Amino acid sequence: MSAVQEKCVTLASKHPVEPARVEDDLTSLWRQAGDAAQKEGRGNVTRACLWNLVVYNPRPHKKFKDASGHGYGLRRLLDEVILSLPARILRLEFAESKQVLPAGKDAMAWVAAKCLDAPGGKRQIHGEEINLQVHGKSGDSHFPSLVRALLQPSLPIALLGLDDLPHEGWMLEQLLNLCDRVLVDSQSNEYDCNLERIYEYQQSAPGHIVDIGWMRLTPVRYLLAGFFDSPHQAAQLKRIEHIAVEATPGGQNTALLLLGWLLSSCGFSRVSGSRAPGRKDSRRWQAGNGSRRFPVELRVRKGEGGVDGLIRITITAGGEQYTIRQVDAGHVSLDAPHRKDGKVDLNGWSDAELVIAGLGAQGIDPKFVEALHCATALLRAKAR
Repeated sequence: MSAVQEKCVTLASKHPVEPARVEDDLTSLWRQAGDAAQKEGRGNVTRACLWNLVVYNPRPHKKFKDASGHGYGLRRLLDEVILSLPARILRLEFAESKQVLPAGKDAMAWVAAKCLDAPGGKRQIHGEEINLQVHGKSGDSHFPSLVRALLQPSLPIALLGLDDLPHEGWMLEQLLNLCDRVLVDSQSNEYDCNLERIYEYQQSAPGHIVDIGWMRLTPVRYLLAGFFDSPHQAAQLKRIEHIAVEATPGGQNTALLLLGWLLSSCGFSRVSGSRAPGRKDSRRWQAGNGSRRFPVELRVRKGEGGVDGLIRITITAGGEQYTIRQVDAGHVSLDAPHRKDGKVDLNGWSDAELVIAGLGAQGIDPKFVEALHCATALLRAKAR
């Protein structure tokens, strides 16, 4: 049992209920929590709620990561989130078979309340969880109306699609229109279309998209920017001759975002494809601005990539090389003309910490939009 689970007292309904009965069941659980607190001498139970979190979870066995890269489940992720961010959680899931639901029902709900010890020994309900399950080809058509009916009014709404989101269509449009913020993870699989889909979400809901795959890049972006802090080194960015990134199969979307950030930040967002004969594991482009062009390469291979999936980043500029190389899950080495560090702590964050940060005031990052646009241009660039 994790330390997070030890801090939580979970009260759950014993049987599924119809969605129309959800509020009644939550009230009943609240009374149970209050009675238990009175018996323990804790006084009345209070309730905290800052967000509505709509969790789209078609594959509930997806593993999330802690800061060291070890996996854990959705249950622990949500428990960690509500420690810092009290919320009503609506989990949208597909029942594995019709037999899971009572006869004649296409949608049912399982209800739970998460109680935590607040300062002063009081007990507080930090999380209300409503697990909505549907079945059948048209089952998911119930989700938008159910979500609308079960939201806590006057609170912001976030859609968490960290494993996947519905493909284009009516339901996706309805969910995007409901939400003030949409959290996705471009690193949740190794397929390029993941970035393409996130780009489409950004077009449909501008200013609402937060990518925790992008947020994982923060330590590496900080270290790369540090190479070019001084005036002399900053001038080198205008003399870039070559950029090469190596990533694991699970890190190639993150690598594309990193390249998008590097190129767009330096004003080299015009890209075209370049052939790489005999190398199925490599992609090459020509990037530049005006008449100035230079090669950019992404190589995908197995290796120690840390939580962001990056293995090595090398920038050649003005005849000098600037390299960040992954040493182990939490450390990198730095090699530049003015700096050589054998082991630097990346100070990475767990997925739960990234979700919490993504829902904060700094969650919307204009730099991400620029990086995403350039990364999408890299994906779409055809070899000439």
